[in-house]
Amino acid sequence: MPSVSHARPRQPSLAAARAAFRADRERASKRIGSDQQRRLLILLLATCETVLDKLRTNGDTGRELIRDLERVVERARAELSSPS
Repeated sequence: MPSVSHARPRQPSLAAARAAFRADRERASKRIGSDQQRRLLILLLATCETVLDKLRTNGDTGRELIRDLERVVERARAELSSPS
């Protein structure tokens, strides 16, 4: 009959547990940061597009403002379309 070992499973060391916890927290932090950045970009894009529509509708002559807003819209769209 084979002998059966009744040894308790080895517990991870406290240092290993802390390292694993830190790694999980860092991954979650990066994911949350990325989600927050994406939401802020969506808000920025919507705001800029709304202002641009109003300026164009009113025939506003703020050409420099319009160019700046168009650049912000392009950059926000590019950032949102790039893989995370």
